[in-house]
Amino acid sequence: MVVSCRHKFKDSVASSSFSASSFGNGEGECGSFQWLFLTVLKSHGIIDAEPYLITPSINNPASSFIVNDWEFLGEQDVGDPDFTHINIPKVSENSALETYVFSRTQNSNGNNRYEWFYERVRDELGIDGQGSDPNTHDNPWSDFNNHKIVKIGNKYYDPSYGEIYDSIDELNDSNSFASRSVAGFYKVREEVLIDESDFSIDLNGDNDMVDMIPWNVFIFVQRSPGLSKFRFNNPN
Repeated sequence: MVVSCRHKFKDSVASSSFSASSFGNGEGECGSFQWLFLTVLKSHGIIDAEPYLITPSINNPASSFIVNDWEFLGEQDVGDPDFTHINIPKVSENSALETYVFSRTQNSNGNNRYEWFYERVRDELGIDGQGSDPNTHDNPWSDFNNHKIVKIGNKYYDPSYGEIYDSIDELNDSNSFASRSVAGFYKVREEVLIDESDFSIDLNGDNDMVDMIPWNVFIFVQRSPGLSKFRFNNPN
């Protein structure tokens, strides 16, 4: 079974937690498929399987990642040498998950969309998850801070992507989830002083673009094999 690792909830970064309704509406997330796989294994008497969480590694300068498809436009100086692109969100606040929220909306057809005052990393239409309605869910949420898999003995099983790995290091190899599915990494820079005139935007809604406004921004880097520090591992 190969499914998209999708985000069900619209008001927080994808949490990968299980929701029973995930299977009914076609928006199952990786935590839901981890739970399903573990349940099926248990029903067949396989009891040594254990849930496993992977995150950007401790040496990774990013805290979160985006999965395909995203378009990276021209690079900029974003105030951090490890990152190359900046997006300015339409909200500038902290979420309950202690990370920052991409601005999200749905159009009249229910299709998911990210909203920015300014964007150099642009979300593109992804592939529908299995069982989803293409008329209402043609663009899965694709920002995450973790991914859930299953460990059985010395092997790691990814029920969302239908992959098996012999080690966590393989997650960073050329044929892995990270290589084929992760578009890039990102983090938040807090209270960056934004000159509205530099970006032709009106952050404070006063009908001009001449102010200096402190704002939380997202900075990104596109994933490539040369970025050895941008890796995944087990956080424990």
